[in-house]
Amino acid sequence: MLSVFISHSHEDTELVKRLITLIRSSLNLSATEIRATSVDGYRLPGGANVDERLRTEVQDTKVLVGVISTAGARSSYVTFELGARWGSGKPMVPLLAPGVGIDALAGPLKGINALSCDSPAQLHQLVDDISQHLELKLERAAAYQKCIDDIVDLGRRFSRGPSLAANERADRSGNVQVPPTHAASEATSRGPHIGQPKLADAERDAHSKLQSGASGGEVVAGLERRGVPRRLAEEMVKELRRTLDE
Repeated sequence: MLSVFISHSHEDTELVKRLITLIRSSLNLSATEIRATSVDGYRLPGGANVDERLRTEVQDTKVLVGVISTAGARSSYVTFELGARWGSGKPMVPLLAPGVGIDALAGPLKGINALSCDSPAQLHQLVDDISQHLELKLERAAAYQKCIDDIVDLGRRFSRGPSLAANERADRSGNVQVPPTHAASEATSRGPHIGQPKLADAERDAHSKLQSGASGGEVVAGLERRGVPRRLAEEMVKELRRTLDE
């Protein structure tokens, strides 16, 4: 029987990889005890009837962790999995993805206490809660603190965008400093303005395309069409590739 089922959108794969590392490091679970359908090593078996297998595992797993994100809200599978688990009355922990607020919870999920990936303390609570449901002893916190730090750091990197990271490197090298709140428009002296919210949307789209196998050149061109200056677009793609390769 599965111990932990992580319900998530494929667009949240990088976060889920880190969650798996945290859960395994803190609870000493084997790969066969965890299901995360978008992560290699944790996918459904080849040849399985997807809908039937998901229906069974969502009901039978000891704990379901539901990653609540913007992408997850658009996923019919995530909606089905969370709804089915809620209806079963069995242990379920809604986990807010980085940058996602409590208002993202809809319907009956509003009545369930959610934890947040933005809070180290709540990530500690996550593994403690899972350990109690599974009746397992937690490892010492020092053994998995880095896993928690990695999740929080991922959220910080994506909330600020690769453009800010590129700006920080420019500051250290003596180039023109870039105000972080206008990084996309001020990182270069030419190109149309693109504000931080639009930059975040462009970044998420680029991340998804790279995951789907698009070339770096194709993704850069797509960012340029969305108003991101070429130099900045190239920096974004480099950062995203490094994240995907981790």
